[in-house]
Amino acid sequence: LIYALIARYELGLGAFGSFSLGLLLVYVFQVFASVGLPNLLTREIAQRVARTPRLLSNALVVASLTSLLAMLAMLATPRIMCYDSTTSWIIAVLSLGLWPYAASQVFESSFRGTQRMHFIALANGIANTVKVLGAIWLLHHGYGVVELAGLLVAVRFLVLLTDVLCYFGWSGDRLVSWDRRYVRALVRRSSTFLGIDAAIAGWSAVDALILSKIMSPQEVGLYSAALQLLQPASLVYLSIVGSIFPAMCHRHRQSVCHLHGLNNSPAREQLQLYALTRWMVAFLLMLGLPTVVLIFSFADMILHLAYNDLAFMRSVPVMQIACFALIAQCFTTILGHALWAADQEGETLWIVVTNLTANLIVSGFTIYHWGLIGAAAGTLLVSFLNVLQHYLAYMKVLHKHPIDRQIINPIVAVIAMGCVIYFVPAAIADGLLATLPVSLQGLIATWLPNPQRFILAFLGTVTYAATILTWISVVHGGPRKLRDGFFAPLVS
Repeated sequence: LIYALIARYELGLGAFGSFSLGLLLVYVFQVFASVGLPNLLTREIAQRVARTPRLLSNALVVASLTSLLAMLAMLATPRIMCYDSTTSWIIAVLSLGLWPYAASQVFESSFRGTQRMHFIALANGIANTVKVLGAIWLLHHGYGVVELAGLLVAVRFLVLLTDVLCYFGWSGDRLVSWDRRYVRALVRRSSTFLGIDAAIAGWSAVDALILSKIMSPQEVGLYSAALQLLQPASLVYLSIVGSIFPAMCHRHRQSVCHLHGLNNSPAREQLQLYALTRWMVAFLLMLGLPTVVLIFSFADMILHLAYNDLAFMRSVPVMQIACFALIAQCFTTILGHALWAADQEGETLWIVVTNLTANLIVSGFTIYHWGLIGAAAGTLLVSFLNVLQHYLAYMKVLHKHPIDRQIINPIVAVIAMGCVIYFVPAAIADGLLATLPVSLQGLIATWLPNPQRFILAFLGTVTYAATILTWISVVHGGPRKLRDGFFAPLVS
């Protein structure tokens, strides 16, 4: 939404690109500030809640030290890369938010591990409200992107304050004194997760950094404009899987306790993890496939609605190509967490390092020859490689396929959706549009240049929802049996 506001207040494509580059660097250095602690803490707390105070106390010390080092490195980046003054100021201001981010991630790890995610939702809800209202106020009063960067830093401190109040006030938890040896042990144990997160961050930043060197910040802005509109889907994936991750860790630990009493193969924890993973793959595809169809079919309409600037129409092919990576994320998000739950983060580290290396080679070649389109194509190719690696690693660890016939459900429904979008006559869309109240027709026409396409998108979405609900109900014996049938792996 901040990106859309920058575009709508006509700060310029250059300012848009500088702000995008600053946020990209924040994402990279946040990884080093949190030093892999969130995933480690979530898993450890989910397995043994009693260790929470000691883990958090020592993790806060680690996060404070590493965030200071990350801030210094981020401040040095503009000088090394020879960025302009505006970009340098944005990066300098944003670096101040690294410490509150790292500290808040420590507290939120305890919330995830104890399955009190409502505290995280509360903190994010307050922060996002302040962020949006503050951005509108700043832009309306003539402030620029540097002041917006300051707002984002203030929001980071607000999130930390809310997390602290939730931890000490409402939950009644406490901290204990820290121990130097335990701090060193935490750093050592989180190093694998740090390697994973760092490789992922580097992988995400490669395309934009290459574009900024070979082309200009404007191309970075156009590329980021497309990818930012894909981020909500990625965040939904991560939120869903992140909420399931503590349960996956808990199931794995419970099964290990009974492992030696089992004679069947594969072991009990593998079967439990396998059942939940297989269900989650199908569930994420139910969300991802219709999203990809809508983005591919209406990319120009989405960009116009978000940015209201013809300059961003150059991002349409980028968005259409990159959206297919959302399908790959349906697999990699849950398979990666399954490997973590099974204490196989070393496998994930190897995967992401391979992805980073491949992206450097592939994107360097494609961007040099095809520019923006090459950046999107390179990202898509490496995402397919990512799926293959996760699939093979999962098979190696759990000895079972993570995919079964459940994925037929979203595939059938999305085919029906595509038929409606591409084959329903325009006259039907016009007729349905004419049935709407005149005021609503005027509102749609104000925001969208072609209201008939909005009707087709709506019809396609309704068709998808009706098809998949009907199909699942029939397969599992009716709506009343969905809990014991379709949702069985989730609630067992």
